[in-house]
Amino acid sequence: MEPVFLAVAFALGFSFRQIGLPPMIGFLAAGFALNAFGYKGSELLDQIADLGVVLLLFSIGLKLNLKSLLKPEIWATTSLHMAITIVLLSAVIFAASTASLILFNGLDRAAAALIAFGLSFS
Repeated sequence: MEPVFLAVAFALGFSFRQIGLPPMIGFLAAGFALNAFGYKGSELLDQIADLGVVLLLFSIGLKLNLKSLLKPEIWATTSLHMAITIVLLSAVIFAASTASLILFNGLDRAAAALIAFGLSFS
């Protein structure tokens, strides 16, 4: 069944490339469409997908210019974004904790802030 999955992914990736969009959007659309129809991939297909993600991240790393990350406007924007995210998420998580939701039951403000800090990286 893997050849059919790969053929669908290739066809959609090629189609999206022809209309001027990145082929990655076609690959993602193929995965979402096949999953919506209830098809499940095998272990081999999972390994191929993992390899694709690793290669994608590697190619992004090759194109990354570290000097551009050291600019003050990058650090200021990133710090501001993290601060806003931490404040908002910790408030939501603490409110969920006081509402006695099962997932966040019994968290204090420090724990809510720590969870929000971790989520701010995503």
